[in-house]
Amino acid sequence: MCTARKIAVARRTGELGPDLALGPGIADILPIAGHETAAKPLGRGTLARLRHPDQLALVRDRPRRCRPGR
Repeated sequence: MCTARKIAVARRTGELGPDLALGPGIADILPIAGHETAAKPLGRGTLARLRHPDQLALVRDRPRRCRPGR
């Protein structure tokens, strides 16, 4: 169950204390979100290049042919 849903259930049942009313702060969530955003594409790109060495050679030999990501 996601954090927002847990907070909503706790509010309805009266189990939500004042220390938990705000839930996790942005400072708690942002580093995790930023890490996942960067780590997954980097990992997938690395895995793709390892599985397709011919494509890795093309990128290595002619880097200008690669378009920037969108």
